[in-house]
Amino acid sequence: SGQSVIVTFGGFEWIVTYLSKSKQGDVVATLWLSGEDTLDTSMFGYTENSTYGPDSTSGYPTNMYGTSYIRAKLNNGGRYIKITSNSSNPTSVSETYSPVSNYKFADFVQDGVLTEYMVTPANISWQENGQNAKTTLSWTYNVSNENWSKDTPDTGFYSSGYNYAHKEYSDTWKDDYLWLPSMTETGYNDSYPGMWSLTIAERSDYRNSSSQYSWSRSARGNYSNYANRLDSSGDSYDYKYVDFSLAVRPALHLNLNAVAKEAGLLPTVGELWDSSSEQFNLDNVQSLLNVLSNNASGSIATISQNIDSNGGAISASTIRAYTTGKADGDTVTINLGGFKWQVTYLSKSKKGDIVATLWLSGDEELDTSSFGDSSDYYGTDNPNSGVPTNMYGTSYIRAKLNNGGNYINITSNSSNPTSVSQTYSPVSDYKFAAFVQGGVLTQYMVTPAQISWQENGQSAKDTLGASYNYSNENWTDTKTGATADSNFYGSGSYNYAGKTFSGYGNSTWKDDYLWLPSLTETGYNDSYSGMWDLSVAERSNGTTYSWSRSADYNDSDSACSLRSSGDRNASNYVYDSRAVRPALHLNLSAIISWPRVQVEVSSNSTGGGEVSGGGDNLTIDSQIELTAIPNTGCRLVGWSLNSSGSPIISGSEGMTRYPVTVKGNVTYYAVFQLITYDVTVTTNTGDNSLGQILYNNTLVADTTTDIPENTTLTLYAIPKPNSAFICWQITIGDSTTYDYDNNPLTTTITADTTITAVFSNSLMEGIGVTALGGGQVRMGGYIDDGDPNTTVVLNAICYSGYTFDGWYTMENGVLTKIDALGNSTAVTINVSAYDGKLIIARFVPNSNGNVNDNTNNI
Repeated sequence: SGQSVIVTFGGFEWIVTYLSKSKQGDVVATLWLSGEDTLDTSMFGYTENSTYGPDSTSGYPTNMYGTSYIRAKLNNGGRYIKITSNSSNPTSVSETYSPVSNYKFADFVQDGVLTEYMVTPANISWQENGQNAKTTLSWTYNVSNENWSKDTPDTGFYSSGYNYAHKEYSDTWKDDYLWLPSMTETGYNDSYPGMWSLTIAERSDYRNSSSQYSWSRSARGNYSNYANRLDSSGDSYDYKYVDFSLAVRPALHLNLNAVAKEAGLLPTVGELWDSSSEQFNLDNVQSLLNVLSNNASGSIATISQNIDSNGGAISASTIRAYTTGKADGDTVTINLGGFKWQVTYLSKSKKGDIVATLWLSGDEELDTSSFGDSSDYYGTDNPNSGVPTNMYGTSYIRAKLNNGGNYINITSNSSNPTSVSQTYSPVSDYKFAAFVQGGVLTQYMVTPAQISWQENGQSAKDTLGASYNYSNENWTDTKTGATADSNFYGSGSYNYAGKTFSGYGNSTWKDDYLWLPSLTETGYNDSYSGMWDLSVAERSNGTTYSWSRSADYNDSDSACSLRSSGDRNASNYVYDSRAVRPALHLNLSAIISWPRVQVEVSSNSTGGGEVSGGGDNLTIDSQIELTAIPNTGCRLVGWSLNSSGSPIISGSEGMTRYPVTVKGNVTYYAVFQLITYDVTVTTNTGDNSLGQILYNNTLVADTTTDIPENTTLTLYAIPKPNSAFICWQITIGDSTTYDYDNNPLTTTITADTTITAVFSNSLMEGIGVTALGGGQVRMGGYIDDGDPNTTVVLNAICYSGYTFDGWYTMENGVLTKIDALGNSTAVTINVSAYDGKLIIARFVPNSNGNVNDNTNNI
């Protein structure tokens, strides 16, 4: 109570000074940089003899705030253009500037992520022309730069009689994300607290001395070179030359709707449809039923009863009033097919299915298009007019919505482009393809042909306050006697689009999945809210107009559109480019009857294990158990809905039995994984200085590999010349053993293992001696360093089951037999004859006289 609300945003502290709504209906919190935060100091129009948009070299801005140095600094980090003309917009001159990327306010102004959650003064009505210094300050005149509007000079603070700064108007700052507040907004003492009704403490700059001031954007009355400033104490104001340096405390508008949507705090039903698995998210479908039935246990039956009790339909205003799952007054939006849609109407199809009419949210990125492009004539009466034969039925917009942009250029009076000889192919990657091109989603939609109120139930007389009927409201092309008038097409006297009823087939769009709503459906202001009973905010769509399918009365070249604010309608030529917000009918009954009786079980890998469970005839919400038994050498990681095995949705390692509740057609994958161990093969020196190991047909000195459990490895120790192999050192966990007898070594991997070949320097100089296969070699004799004819005796000793194959040498990994030594197991050699050579006694198994091919070329 009595405390200021401070938020930290973008690394700075801001005071919340005002709550209002943007022109689009979004809730906006206006933030002013806290006086306790670090403030820049700057001047309006003069620095280091460089002037910013002056009338002369005096250093006074052309407009006191619109082209000021302060404004340029706030919004681009200090870079600005030196202009000498009276142009009020620095971006319009030929010289360009680049924003400073490391500027401390860069996140707020340079089109970064934060700007997505902010709105500019252009979207704030009270900054356009709603401020008046006469009523909020003590002055009897208006101050320049309070409003940015130039439409109402008196209240806009720009007329020659009231603009005491002697400056022309400027609306350049309306598109700035950061701006200086005005005296009208901040006030300057307890008697005049301003629009924001601030306290003295909120205005004060705690960090500055009593002599420091902060700039206001307000020009000083009747002085062309002064601007108003706030005292650091926050309880008085003054004015100063624009070339004087003062503190700069910017403000911004934070879009709370955008923030809340990003945070998931608004009543948006999650994505109903997973396009990758082509399945409905039944939890989200149930959430939608709860909201649309205003019942915590919503059902189709409940919605049906509500529709009947409401006279056959439920409008958006009633849906907004529902409180189950949302706050009273909130629009219900859903995610479908990757887009956000507003639920605007609940009714029944001709077959009795429950239908939710969805209109693409104005928050979405909207396409722009024209009805009948002046260069691409689509079904025109006159090839030179660019006016479609029927204002909506054969329009380019309708073709674009339902085939992705391809359409036929027809000059005949055919109302259906698919009936002519020329063919077209839908664009398969069109962003609305899932909704229109015969995909899975179309099974859960109905077309206007199944909706009675779109056939002949709309009447502009009743819902738009008009004394005439609009073309294209209904799709019927059948005159029904006395009701021909209400069909909007019955006679030339009521068809004000200048189109003849017969021959053009206004019913072409009845079979479309996507279609433009009409003014009869949407309405256009609070007085005429349409059949759907929408709010102004629900009709708004950013900063652009959006087309209606309604023809403009009594004008054959125009169609109606909704203003971006959502509170007025307009008329535009059919070749004008406007935003396109399609609508569709979602068949809730079809979604609820979606086949969901099959659960399949599979494995993410071949040979990983055995799976069971699931079935073909299961009931919703029934309990089943899935089973996965891993094969030897594998383990069960968990369960996934993707064949890739990621992400794991539930289950833990070893959880072979997994209970699930049946919610729809789905395949569960048991995620198996090979059991592997780290195997390190190395030498006692860690390098190849004394020897190497033949491992996987490669000579290595040190390597670590993942090896599947129970894999059998065979390793050969190959000493270098002047070295000898001693033994194998095998370490498994904390246990180490030694093998002096076997080379090669054969071992089976059952745990993380380190295998080390131990080599030492040989007793002999100039040659190396080793064994390969099942045996060993022994050496006898004495080496005389001074005798080049020293001889030694080599004895090859076979192990059981092996045969001596002969004497070999190895160079560059290739074994070559020493024919001169023959196959005798005992030979005498001259050391000098084999200087630098490795002599190998080779042994092969008795059962196979051939040598393993893998060792011929190591």
